[in-house]
Amino acid sequence: MTGLEDVIERLRLAVADAARLARAVRESWAGPSGEALADRITMVGRALDRQADRAAEIARTLAQAVTEEATGPLVPSTTGRRPSESRGVRLPLLADTPDERPP
Repeated sequence: MTGLEDVIERLRLAVADAARLARAVRESWAGPSGEALADRITMVGRALDRQADRAAEIARTLAQAVTEEATGPLVPSTTGRRPSESRGVRLPLLADTPDERPP
């Protein structure tokens, strides 16, 4: 598990803990003070849930960036030949023999 996945998992566990705590406060502390505290705990749980969603979005973005191929131009290798005729920078190449001259 990567560090970011660990953070996401811990945030999700904290969200569940906040929901349980808010329920427990509502059940055990009748009155406006208990309700106000439970509401504040619920708000903290929602904030943690938003942070977990944001961390998951960052993880997806990072994973996508790592798996995408480089889109920059290809240059000739050290042998002086282009790795692909359809891609890359068009640089003049010196032919080793007359029949290897580029078109």
